Amino acid sequence: MFAILTLVFVVFGVPHLTVLKIFHESKANGGVHHPHVQDLLGWNFSSFRAPHHAWRIRRSYLSVAVCLAATMFDDPLVQIAIALVALIQTYANQMRAMPFIEPRINSLEITGLRFVALALLVGILRAERYRTPRTWPAPASF
Repeated sequence: MFAILTLVFVVFGVPHLTVLKIFHESKANGGVHHPHVQDLLGWNFSSFRAPHHAWRIRRSYLSVAVCLAATMFDDPLVQIAIALVALIQTYANQMRAMPFIEPRINSLEITGLRFVALALLVGILRAERYRTPRTWPAPASF
């Protein structure tokens, strides 16, 4: 029960409240680059272009998806495949939005996502090579 409450309030609740605050400040003050908003939210959101101030929070959902896949499935091949699908979606969003103001930070983010995808692909190949077939116990014969 404590794990479910933590998941609801901390993992999903706090980021969503932060996103709502960012959207409110964007509508009320025209963005999060004003000094009072920087004092409230921190410098973490100053490097994003105007509609993408909640991008770092959206990126945290990749970690949540990987953790959920790791805890819900026993098969490492399925875990890696789910993580790769989530990573491909994150990569597509990054390529489409280019959320950072500086192009070099966008390039760094894309390069990091490519390296993670490469590591996951190597993990899939390695897991498939060393995978042992599971044998289920046969029903007892009478």
